Amino acid sequence: MRVLLVTDLTTPSQLGGYDALEMVATLTASEFTEIKARQIAPDIIVATLREPIPSVLREFALLDGLDGLPVIYIDHSNNQKATIPHLAAAAGVTSFVPTGQSPIDVMTLLEWTRLRFNTLQATRKTLADTEKKLADRISAI
Repeated sequence: MRVLLVTDLTTPSQLGGYDALEMVATLTASEFTEIKARQIAPDIIVATLREPIPSVLREFALLDGLDGLPVIYIDHSNNQKATIPHLAAAAGVTSFVPTGQSPIDVMTLLEWTRLRFNTLQATRKTLADTEKKLADRISAI
């Protein structure tokens, strides 16, 4: 699995040690853009951030759609605000993991995130196809 890591931590979370992972790039939060992510073409994006960064969340929102990419947001803030997961969800983040919980089984999390994203994409495609068929029927009347 090809992974793009986006981080603002001086010592980013380590995802190494998993034979199935290929770290294709690591970008700082200030370097990350939707265009760069598409150029790198990872299977999944893992963001490890101290705080939600509005510019990064905006770029994640651009990756949410039929041609998007799955994103895992690992929250390293000491802030236990309930708004942080909501901000991540609104930006289209596929999985949200607050640190401070029990150790993460990274491979299970990556695979679940990718599967969840694919399910969501299939639902979006079905909805788009249905809307198109409905529009075609209406215009034929």
